[in-house]
Amino acid sequence: MIILDDSTSTLDRPTSRIYRGLVERIVAQSGAKVPDALVRIEEASRQGLYLVLVLDYALGSYFQGLASNKHSGPLLTGFVFQGLERMSSEAIGQLLSRQSDASIEAGVMNVGRSLEIESFSRDLEVIRSQIQQGTFYQLNHTFSLRGQWYGEPLGLFARLRRAQPTRFAAYIEDCDRTILSFSPELFLQHRGGVISAQPMKGTLSAAGNPLTGLRNDPKNRAENLMIVDLLRNDLGAVSQVGSVRVPSLFDVERIGAVYQMTSSIEAQLSPNATLEQVLRATFPCGSVTGAPKRKAMEWIEALEPESRGVYCGSLGWMDPPNESSTRGQRSGLGDFVLSVAIRTLTLRGNDFQMGVGAGITIDSQAQAEWQECLIKAEFVQSLQAAHGLFETILIENGKAPWVRLHVQRMARSARALGIEFSELLSRKKVQDTAKSFPQGTWRMRLSLDSSGALDAVVSPYERADSTALIFWAHDLLDPPGLQMNSSDPLLRHKSTRRLRYDDAWRVAEANGGFDAIFLNEKGRVTEGGRSSIWARFGQQWLTPPIEEGLLPGVARHLILANPANNAVEAALAPTDLERAEELRISNALNGWRPARLMGNPRLH
Repeated sequence: MIILDDSTSTLDRPTSRIYRGLVERIVAQSGAKVPDALVRIEEASRQGLYLVLVLDYALGSYFQGLASNKHSGPLLTGFVFQGLERMSSEAIGQLLSRQSDASIEAGVMNVGRSLEIESFSRDLEVIRSQIQQGTFYQLNHTFSLRGQWYGEPLGLFARLRRAQPTRFAAYIEDCDRTILSFSPELFLQHRGGVISAQPMKGTLSAAGNPLTGLRNDPKNRAENLMIVDLLRNDLGAVSQVGSVRVPSLFDVERIGAVYQMTSSIEAQLSPNATLEQVLRATFPCGSVTGAPKRKAMEWIEALEPESRGVYCGSLGWMDPPNESSTRGQRSGLGDFVLSVAIRTLTLRGNDFQMGVGAGITIDSQAQAEWQECLIKAEFVQSLQAAHGLFETILIENGKAPWVRLHVQRMARSARALGIEFSELLSRKKVQDTAKSFPQGTWRMRLSLDSSGALDAVVSPYERADSTALIFWAHDLLDPPGLQMNSSDPLLRHKSTRRLRYDDAWRVAEANGGFDAIFLNEKGRVTEGGRSSIWARFGQQWLTPPIEEGLLPGVARHLILANPANNAVEAALAPTDLERAEELRISNALNGWRPARLMGNPRLH
């Protein structure tokens, strides 16, 4: 499924689009394949088919005759469909809610950057030096955010769409990657023989600044005007002589946390212009390269250590030609709209990458440009965690014996999920609460919600030391054969997303047992719903490694850290548990206790 969503789309003017039922995928993996792919795209359009286009930034290197050794994916992809459904943006939101019941459970974590301000500042000095030498007069310098995501891709799209509503949002499932774009920038629009562009250049934080602060800023106006001149020349190469004009300059609108400056350029497309000719003349958009374009792209290749991928490329649609769209044309080019693929995440596995950048001129200051990049990425970096965290802590006679380990684990998880947390205050809360229960054994649930609020609830607890009966989770839960995904980053954190785990031990308990053990997608043992699993062979105890997709339990840590236990991590198959000389389970409440594996209760 592909969604192209316009936040301004209404019932009366439904400009959001959904494409289903792919009939062909046109791909150019190398420059040699590009001309044929573009011809086939135009052929499909003339045959009455509808296309979605994904143009990688590296396609521009091919058009500019530049070598690039960093790129690995397709230069362009055309998705061909029989038709599409036009909808309002509100209807898209309703569909997302229905399609992804878990949309509120998606989020990002472990967000980092490919470089920090020190490296960024050094790059800017190089760029400014080249501007002074006349190599170019503007260059767009970028780096990337990297991290992991959890939940469903469609759910993450739904959350980020609410945080950053834009005219050119896109959700594109494509083989091993999913593209989530929230671009506010139009690259090219062709409608009825008129081709137009709206380069976006000039950014200012909306926090504490008036809209006129950007509109009247000399630096941003100069930066915008440079790119307007570049795009006027680009469009002029495929337009009728004398038809290029600039209807508006320096328009400012608020998009998320920033004000953005946009200008508009339009022209009458040459009657014989083909899609390849249009893209050769204009791609990539000058707002994400700099000027002059070819020289700027040479230095982008030299300065940036990795491929931009689809970031700074383009995404959009092409419709079949009709009488209106081909007015004054002989080439039969249909209407199309292409965005500049900024504010765009690419998901692969459970990892994501999103580029951010800034246009550098002779007047640019590193700190200001760095802050501009961070503000553009704020809709991702500041996305509130979809889940909170908790720790189950043993209290004995007014003390919590492993409070340090519990609080440290919560701190690591809070950092990963971007939740505000104080180790010092949390440890004090646990210790002060424990003192209120000076006798007996108690169970404390220390909870940290996604906003950073901390709470502690204490209840009576009686430790169990008898042999625990355990089952296989896939024998107890629906659907049968359920497996955990070892690449799911949330499995390494004690988050409140525990439905499957809680179901497992509760069903086990209903069948006279204590817990149920999960397998991952590789068929290997992971952990129980509320305990770690151990198998003894000879004198050595084995427990699955964290990489199999499981929680680094506090009791597990203590057992592994004690040499007297002769315990190590090792991958375990189900048959290993069945043939082990002895089994044990562990958790922070009951310690390390004997266990016995039971058969499928559904078969009895």
